[in-house]
Formats: sequence, C-alpha cells, structure tokens
Amino acid sequence: MTAPNWARSRSEEPPLEIMDDPVDEEAQKALPLITLGSLLAPAIDRAERRRARAETPIPVPFAGWCESLGGGLWPGAHYVVSGTGLGKSQLTLQTAVNASKAKIPTAYIGLELDEASIALRAIGSQIGVRWSSLYLGRCSAETIELARA
Repeated sequence: MTAPNWARSRSEEPPLEIMDDPVDEEAQKALPLITLGSLLAPAIDRAERRRARAETPIPVPFAGWCESLGGGLWPGAHYVVSGTGLGKSQLTLQTAVNASKAKIPTAYIGLELDEASIALRAIGSQIGVRWSSLYLGRCSAETIELARA
C-alpha cells in the first residue's frame, strides 16, 4: 500500500515533467486560461480612461471611506462583511441612494430584508430618522408626513 500524496516525503515524489502544453484541449475549452499578457492592454486602456476622467468611481456618502477607496467604488466586486446588526445593510443602502442621487443607475438587492425594511431604511437615512422608529411605528405624525414628502 502506498502512502497518500500528502504523506509522501520529497524523495518519494515522481520527477517533474516539463510539458509544452500543461492543459489538455478539453480542459482549455472548459476553463480557458487567462495570461498576464492578455490583461496588459485592457488594463492600460482602463488607466487611460481614468486619467482622462472618462471612467470615474461611484461616489460614496462618507468622506473617509471615499478617500480610502481612491475616490469611490471603482468597477469590480465589492464585499461588505461583518457580524449581525453592525450596519452592513445601512451602509450599502446609503451608498446606493448616494449613487442614485448622482444619476448613476442603481440596484439594491437586500437578501435578508423585506421590502418595507429596505424602503424605510432609505427614507430614514434621507430625513435623519432612525428607520426602526418608522418600521415599528414609534414616531410622530409629523415624522410620517416628512417621510411622505
């Protein structure tokens, strides 16, 4: 019985084979390899668009965060990760509202929030009222009217 690969010593490993094409054609079709060389021209083109201000970041509502992002959210994937109740939904919703105000097409997908929670969070952030006071009905009639305006 032979030892599993992870348990073998270096001396037991078979010698490395040098191959001209390390990936067979079927694997290449299923998952094409991206080479660094193929990324260079598009990356330089993007740098030029940004230099010419033809491509700009999506503005974010907080100056310190904006500065740390290099001016806002640049194209790409962005993840917000933290524990429960620490403000991830509020942060992303305020960012979406801010982008929408800047006439940037915006979609907000809240996987754990119902429609009323999303709407009241957006309204609350705009009128300076805790969204939960709206959601729970713990606000004045004037606040409700302000929210309708």
